[in-house]
Formats: sequence, structure tokens, C-alpha cells
Amino acid sequence: NVAGDYAWAPFEFSNEQGLHDGLGHDLLLAIAKLTGLQFHFSTNVWETSLAEVENKEKDLLVATFKTKEREQNLLFSNAYISLLNYFFIRTDSRVNTIDDLSGKRIAIIRDSAKEDEIKRLLPNITMVYVESPEEAITTLLENDADILYDSHAVINYILNAKNITSIKAFKTLPNSPINSLHIAVRNDYSQLVSILNKALLSLETNGLQPILDKWLVDYSLERVKRVVPLTPGEKAWLNQNNKFTIVFRMTVKIYIFKSKVNKYAQQPFSSR
Repeated sequence: NVAGDYAWAPFEFSNEQGLHDGLGHDLLLAIAKLTGLQFHFSTNVWETSLAEVENKEKDLLVATFKTKEREQNLLFSNAYISLLNYFFIRTDSRVNTIDDLSGKRIAIIRDSAKEDEIKRLLPNITMVYVESPEEAITTLLENDADILYDSHAVINYILNAKNITSIKAFKTLPNSPINSLHIAVRNDYSQLVSILNKALLSLETNGLQPILDKWLVDYSLERVKRVVPLTPGEKAWLNQNNKFTIVFRMTVKIYIFKSKVNKYAQQPFSSR
């Protein structure tokens, strides 16, 4: 029994028919074909879905960040994708550094993996809890919050789908580590984790990439699983210098920038 998030597109969401859908859904279907496992899907707000698996009312979560707190109640598969988490602000906001966020109101989903870290780094910030990224965007647009924090891929997916241009990516947390997505399983199902890991290993060479291409074709930043290990000094430098201007000759065709959908990709470079 899969406890899904009803509004975390493109990774998982409730579609127009009210059914679980997204990258995570397709991933589990691919795993089912390899293993013979049968998955039954449901969707709810994230806080409820997380509690259902922790309390063994449901069996797994398909798109979950691993934290020390969650490891007390859940088992985790190997990572299958790495994501950028970002602060987003309105385009008319007058903030330039992370310190400028102190005293602001942040729209964030309750029980977010980064909630405690944000509170530690910005103790004067006010949490405005929401149930979904779409609600966070609405809260920001209606000036009920000053910033929001969520996955770069998720927020960009919604902004592009709704043609919202008055919200932009700002910065990530200082020295923020790579955040990998895992399948999280109730802590008495260790054999299930072993089966999932074998399936994920098989899909890495035959099956995972088409799923990523389907859902993340315009979001190549989020498609990298393995990353180059950086020193603390290199990470600190990138956090201070996370946008670059690229100069090229107009007479040379730069095919490397061409995306899967025959468009020229324009993605922000980030330290994550």
C-alpha cells in the first residue's frame, strides 16, 4: 500500500481522475514489472501520508528525503534521483542575501525535511504552514508569505504549467547538501527494501532514464543522480557564486544546449 502525496508534481500527485500519478508512480510500475510486486495507491497531504507509513498503516512512500529523524521510523531504499531545494521569492522582493530573509514569513509544507535547518539558520523567520506547493505559491502571490521553500523541480513545474512569471528562484540554503529521493518503507519491512534496491539497480541500466525523460525533460538540473564530490571550500565558493555568464561565438552552433524537446535549454546553475 503506497501512501502518496496528492500535490508534489511532477514526482507524485493526484491527477484529474483523482488517481496517483507522476514520476514516482511510473517508477513503481516499472519495479512491479521486474519483481511481481503489486502496488495499491492512495494520496493525501504529505504530513498524513508520512504518518501513515511511520505508524504502519501503509507500507511505503515513493518520493522521500532521508533525515536522521525519519530513519528512526522508516527504512530507505538507495537514492534514485537528486534534487535542488530552493527559496523562491516574488520578483518585486527586495532581498539580496540569505540574511535578508530573517524576520520574513516562509510558506513551507509541514514536516518538510529542511524545516529544522531553516529554523536553525534563520531563527527569526516565521513559518506559514501549507499543505502543498501550489498552496505555497498562492500564499506567496497573495502576500500572505514573503518566501517559499521547496524542490526547484516541483516549483518550476507548477510555475511553468500555470504561466506564473512573478515568482523566481532565489537561493538555496548555505552549504546545503545534495538531497536525494528515496523510497521509504515501514521499518519492519527490511526484505522489501532489499527487493526495491535490486529493482532500482536493474532500472539504472534499463528503464529509469525514459521515466526521468518523460517527467523532467525541461528540468535537467534535477536529473543528475551521481554528483562530483566537492570540498567544503569549493561548496562555500559555489554558494557565493552560483550564477555564471557564458560567452560564446555567435557563428558557432552550440548543439550541446539543445534539449530533448528541440528547445534551447536555459537553466540556472546551482551549487546543488
